[in-house]
Parts: sequence; C-alpha cells; structure tokens
Amino acid sequence: MKPQKQLGLAPIEIILIIVGVLIICGGGYYLFTQKLTQSQQSISTPQPTTQDETADWQIYRNEKYGFEIKYPNDWQLEDLSNESISYCNITINGPESNTSYSGLYSLCLAIDENTDKLSVQDIDVVQRYTKKEQFLFNGLEAVEFNGVFAFDRSEDIIYIISKEYIFAFSFPSAEENSNFSEPVKNNTIARKILSTFKFIE
Repeated sequence: MKPQKQLGLAPIEIILIIVGVLIICGGGYYLFTQKLTQSQQSISTPQPTTQDETADWQIYRNEKYGFEIKYPNDWQLEDLSNESISYCNITINGPESNTSYSGLYSLCLAIDENTDKLSVQDIDVVQRYTKKEQFLFNGLEAVEFNGVFAFDRSEDIIYIISKEYIFAFSFPSAEENSNFSEPVKNNTIARKILSTFKFIE
C-alpha cells in the first residue's frame, strides 16, 4: 500500500498569503487614516466669512420720501431738494470731488411723484440707449437703461417705482472716458451704493 500524500500548504504559499493579508490590512489602514484626516481638516478649517463692504459707510436718511441709502466715507452727499434749478434731488459725488478735478463722477437721484400711477412698462427715455432690462428691486418694479447718450458720456439710469414716487438713479457708464476719474471703478461703487437703497417705515 502506497503512503498517502499529506495535504497542506507549502511554506511559500503560506508566506504569500501572509504578505497578501498584510498588504490588504495596510492599504485599508492607510485609506482609513486619510479619510479621518480629511474629515478633521474640514471640521477644523474655518470657512471664510463674507464681509459687508458697506458696514462702516455713512447713512443718509430721508424722512420726506421714506428711504435711506449708504455711501462710502470718501464720497460726498449733497441734498439739493430745495434748489429749484437742480434736476437731481440728491447727488453722491466720487472722492475726486475733494480735489479741483473737473470731471466729477456723480450718482444723481431724481425723485418725482407718481401721480399717474406709472409702472415700469410706461417708463422710457428720450435719448438713445444700448440696453433696457426690467427687474425687481427689493420687491418693487424697476427698469434699467444702459448706455444712455448724455453728450460727453454714456449713462446708466435705473428707475425704481413705488406707489407714491418714481426714483431715478443716473450715473456714468462703466467705460473709459477721459472726462471722468476712474469711471469703470466708480460705476461699480455707484451700483454698490444703489444696492443699499431701502425704504423705511
């Protein structure tokens, strides 16, 4: 009778199995520690907070027309409501108004009573313009005209309409113009000023 061959694993097979188990365990441990590190970083890393650029701006409040608006500290506001010859009720002038620079960048606010109960569909400008767009501003109807011809410049004009009044904001367009100091930059600031406009109780 032939002796039976003993079944079992050869030493080389045992070594390969051990190496395979170690590789699998090591890879699993590595992945686990990587995920743990990432989750800890996402928890501990503070998220950047959005800072309100207008937080320390000056505030102009008008009780007669029931609104307030903010403007930068280096800009100047003039209330011209009592001057009959002025088209603007209020002007907010760029920082170059503190110098002798003649090309003053200015945001003009003209206010008219809405006696005919006009809506944005009724608003138009006499001068030619490049674009017209209707939108809602704090829940109120508004319309914007871009590139409105104004002789030595183009203007952007935004009308905001309430039941009682029509508020018309006009300011030079965001295009290079030797008649004004930094019109592109100041147009951005003028729009930021406009974004702070709100009605008061």
